[in-house]
Amino acid sequence: MGAGELFKIAAVAAAKGDQAAAERAYEALIGSPSQEVRLEARFRLAMLEGDRGNLTKAVSLLRVILDHRPDSERVRVELAFLSGRMGITTERLR
Repeated sequence: MGAGELFKIAAVAAAKGDQAAAERAYEALIGSPSQEVRLEARFRLAMLEGDRGNLTKAVSLLRVILDHRPDSERVRVELAFLSGRMGITTERLR
């Protein structure tokens, strides 16, 4: 099964409320040899974890992405949003 198929399975599972199945698919994708696939899977898993209220895990996943893509504005925005939900100010993020 290819990465595209696994992303689709994860998206359908999440849309149906089966977050555990979506998480398993994203975790499998994080093991991909492709860095782009791994980063996308981490981002989507971070969004899922944020929706589930697992803010620390979501922030941790986003920080890994920023290690590889420090100029990613979308990741920075999501990190700031989640950090705000955790009560972390932008000064503490620097």
